[in-house]
Amino acid sequence: MTKEWWSSLRQRVDVDAVHAMEEIFCDGGDRERLRLLRDIDALDDSSFQAAFSGLPLGTRELISRTDLPSFLADMPGLEQAQHRACEVFRNQALAFIIALLCKSLPECYAGARGAKVLARTGALGEPRRDRKGLDDTMVRRVMETSVFVQNVMNWNMWTAQNTPAIRTIQKIRLFHASVRVMIERHGQRDGRPWDYTADGAPINMQDTVGTLLAFSLQSIRGVRSLGYSISKDEERDILLHWIVIGHHLGLAEDVLKAAWENPEAMWEMVCTDEFEWSEDGDTLTTSLRAFLREHVFFLQHKQFVPLMFMKRMMDGRAIRALHLDEVQQGGGRLYDALFSVVFFVHGLLMMIPMIGPAITEWMGSELMEFTTKKWAGANPTQITLERELQSV
Repeated sequence: MTKEWWSSLRQRVDVDAVHAMEEIFCDGGDRERLRLLRDIDALDDSSFQAAFSGLPLGTRELISRTDLPSFLADMPGLEQAQHRACEVFRNQALAFIIALLCKSLPECYAGARGAKVLARTGALGEPRRDRKGLDDTMVRRVMETSVFVQNVMNWNMWTAQNTPAIRTIQKIRLFHASVRVMIERHGQRDGRPWDYTADGAPINMQDTVGTLLAFSLQSIRGVRSLGYSISKDEERDILLHWIVIGHHLGLAEDVLKAAWENPEAMWEMVCTDEFEWSEDGDTLTTSLRAFLREHVFFLQHKQFVPLMFMKRMMDGRAIRALHLDEVQQGGGRLYDALFSVVFFVHGLLMMIPMIGPAITEWMGSELMEFTTKKWAGANPTQITLERELQSV
C-alpha cells in the first residue's frame, strides 16, 4: 500500500456501474428507470421482479453478479463471521447509531474533496424546514443512511429471498455511479465545473473506501469511546462484514485486500491526505449538528449535546479539520459535569449482567425505529434516488 497507489485511487471509479447508469439514462427514460431502482431491494418478490425486468440488460447483469472475489470466497467461516457481526450490531445498536451520527458522518465531511460531492447531492447543506419528513433534506438523507445501515447489518436481509441486503448495497452503488454520470453531464451547471485534476473523479475508490472505514473501523472506535466492549474477534468480524459490503459497492479487489489487511494504516492515509477545512465540509457538519439538535437530542439545552458527543468521539484530526476545536460548547462546567455523570451511569449499567445489555439493546431497537419510521413520517422508508440527482 504505497503512497503512489493510494493517490491513484482518486482517479479510479466503478466503471461497470457507470456503464449501467449510462444505459439507464439513455433514450430519455432515466426518471422511470430510476423509480424502478427503488424497488430492487423490496422484500415483496413480485415488486423486485417487476423492477428487475424493467431495467436495461446491462443493469440486470450487474445486479445479478453477486459472486465474491477469490480471497473472500475462499475464506473459511466467512458467513459465520458476517452473522456474528450483525449480532454485535443488533445487541449494541444504540451505541453504533450514535457513533455513526456523531463520528462516522462528520469524519466523512472532514475529507474536503469528498465533501464536494456530498454537498452537490440533495443540497444537504440547505435543508428545507417548511415540512417534516422526506421534504426535509437532511432528515431524508440521514433516514436513508439509517435504512442502509439497518439493512446491511441485519442477517435476515442477507438470507431472505432475492438477498435484499445485497440489493440495498447495489442501489447505493448505482446511485454513486449516477452521480458521476450527472456531474459529467452537467459539469458547467451553475458555473461549477468539476476539477478532475485537483479533486479526482467524483466518488472515486479512495473516497469510497474511506467511507467504508468510517462506517466500520471508526464506528467501532466510537462505540468503545461510549464505554461498550468490542473484542478483537468482534472487531475482525465487523471489519470483514464491511469488506463484503465494499465488494458489493463496487470496490476493486486490490482495494478491499489492502483495507482488510491493514485498515488502521489505510485510515491514517485518509486522515493525512484528505482531512482539511472546506466550506462544504463546514456546511455539512453545521447542518448535521442542527439536525441532531432538532430531531435526536430532546433536552432543554440540547444545542450543546451534538458538539459534545462529536468532540468526545471523533478522530482529533477530523475535529481540527472541521474547526470544531474552536467552537465553544457553551454548556459550562455544570453541563460538562452532567455529561460525565451520564457516561458514568451508563458504564455502571453495562456492568450489570443480563439487565444492562437487555436495556441498551431495547433502547437501540427503539432508536432504529425512530431513525426510520418516525423521521419518514407518512412517507415510505425507502432509499430514493431521484431527489438527490435533481441537485447534482
